Amino acid sequence: MNIELQAFAASIILSSPMRVVINREGETASPKQALEMGFDFEIVFVRRDGWSLGAIFELATVAEKLWPDEWVGVLIPPSREPIPYESWQRGGNQTLKVLLKIKQVGKIKKKQEQALRG
Repeated sequence: MNIELQAFAASIILSSPMRVVINREGETASPKQALEMGFDFEIVFVRRDGWSLGAIFELATVAEKLWPDEWVGVLIPPSREPIPYESWQRGGNQTLKVLLKIKQVGKIKKKQEQALRG
């Protein structure tokens, strides 16, 4: 694992990505502004210069397409272990599909629990 990539991942874990994608057009906002709009980050792409871009899983492919030749790693908090971008390219779409499915199941369970409570 690249030492620089691990350092970038550690800084993201301690704070947040520099920007967060907020729509399918690829517009971004500061993490604070994005959170106020209802967008928290679930995945973070790290560029070779250390700059980072977060997104919800549903907008991950939008984020990824913004600098496809510059990404060096991917971080899925709360994991502290970054995924090298080459590895993400080989299996990222499958991983993303699984993560989206888990998120959907979680939403369904939450609705079911709310319905049972009244």
